[in-house]
Amino acid sequence: MFRRFLLLRELFAAVVLCFLSNTLYADYRDFTNLEGKKLSAKIIAKKGESVTLERESDKRIFTLKVSLLSQDDQTLIQSWEPPPLPPNPKLYPKSKEEIEQRISEIRARKGSEWADPLSVEGVNQLNCYRYLCGVPDDVVLDEDLCAKSQKAADVMAKLKRVSHSLGEHTDACNLCPGASGPRAINAWFAEVGQNNLKRCGHRRWCLSPLMGKTGLAHKSNPGRVYNYSSMWALDRSRKSDLKFWTYPGQGFYPVDFMSGDSWSAYYSSDIKENITDIEIRVKKLSARPKDIDGDFDNLEGVLVPLINKFRYINSLIFRLNYQEAEVTKEGVFVVDIKSKNKDLQQRYLVELYAGPER
Repeated sequence: MFRRFLLLRELFAAVVLCFLSNTLYADYRDFTNLEGKKLSAKIIAKKGESVTLERESDKRIFTLKVSLLSQDDQTLIQSWEPPPLPPNPKLYPKSKEEIEQRISEIRARKGSEWADPLSVEGVNQLNCYRYLCGVPDDVVLDEDLCAKSQKAADVMAKLKRVSHSLGEHTDACNLCPGASGPRAINAWFAEVGQNNLKRCGHRRWCLSPLMGKTGLAHKSNPGRVYNYSSMWALDRSRKSDLKFWTYPGQGFYPVDFMSGDSWSAYYSSDIKENITDIEIRVKKLSARPKDIDGDFDNLEGVLVPLINKFRYINSLIFRLNYQEAEVTKEGVFVVDIKSKNKDLQQRYLVELYAGPER
């Protein structure tokens, strides 16, 4: 009758919740007790020295001590991990399948006949990042802005240096030495250099919801391929009612599109509080959650310390110290932002995963 297995007749609410989320993913198998009696069941949950099973014959759920089972069963239970919860649409605005399909569609876009092929690849890469970060992903190359960006690239190549004070529209462009096309876009998101890390201004321009068109250009010196690149950054041709967006984007986000260790959160208006009055906490969770409401401290996971944090116009920039927290970049992270005057109160989830490559 297998009654020795039955220690609890009903599950607590937490176990029931786990059952609902995992039943479809587990398989039934034979479990054997110390007397050799067998039971066809599947694992629903485990906690400490106990395991919760669902019996195949009548779908009855019960919890028992792992020590009452055979050694093989104990080994199996010890290595068992629950499957991840289905993504909550409120936390995951895009599925992995939708991301893969959209990235493929964006990369397949063709440019105008006049457009440089490498610049077309560049604007497509820009739109991939924008899609992943939740801002409009249909920015197009503009012939006039490409011509202005070309002047900026030309003067950098002529003078062999990078500066926003060289004239020829350099003050209106993102500038990049040593890369072009998609690689230049990646560099602007990575924000290499101490001055750039404090502002992440290139990334901020790239993710502006108001951008509807841009220009991309590059220029090489003899013996060096496309050494200087520029992108028109100041377009404001689009209207937007977006209030909050982030890098990396909320929900699923391919880890290969995560350039560098700095994260950003953006607001539709300037942030007035000092950065010292803004608390930013990041936690890597042990598993995908059903929701992230309630007390942040009660979310099960590892707190990831910040290397530093900055405020720049309408953005917050914070660098994660993965090494000190002894965590990898892949996984589920929750970001909690609070200001003293309570103007800023945001909490969002990012799940970095091995998805499409840059």
